[in-house]
Amino acid sequence: MGKIQDIEELVEKCEDVIIHDYTSTAKELVDHIISVYSNDIPNYRTGLDLYEFVAFSTDSTISIDYMGDLKKLKAKLINYKYELEEKELARKEALEIQRMNAQGIIIHNDNSSYASAYSNVTITVTLEQTMGKLDKILPKEELNDLEDKLATLELVMKKGDKEKSSIKMSNVLKFIADKGIDVAIAVLPYLCGLAG
Repeated sequence: MGKIQDIEELVEKCEDVIIHDYTSTAKELVDHIISVYSNDIPNYRTGLDLYEFVAFSTDSTISIDYMGDLKKLKAKLINYKYELEEKELARKEALEIQRMNAQGIIIHNDNSSYASAYSNVTITVTLEQTMGKLDKILPKEELNDLEDKLATLELVMKKGDKEKSSIKMSNVLKFIADKGIDVAIAVLPYLCGLAG
């Protein structure tokens, strides 16, 4: 018989004594529980009349409430039993893991999820749309200059001359960089459409 079973039987005895109000048996059972489990249950004395001022009082009218002490000890025994059960369960789980590792079983959990989406986006921005956005940003001279550069770039790129396209693109990007972020925001979609 294990410790947990011993505690369960002792708890049943406590319940029987409490239900039938066997006060004389309560004192014996309290003494038994304390003598057997005092080293196992931390702070077992806390809250018991037997260890409070009542036991050391010289007043003869005050008596120790053994039935109350038995109820408290019963609760402490139940709590101690739960702790033992948790420890036993943890021990069994650890042994099972060791046993499986000794047999060469390796548990590996790998949850993977792959998702991909492809989309083709065609950006079609005309030179007129781009220049329309820039009317309020650039002065007329710079606007005409940029329009010429973009039109030339478009013609060179359509011919397929990579060297000249690269030079023209570089010139346009320098021009845009000099004019600021608002111009870049307006022109870059058009350039992406050309490079497309």
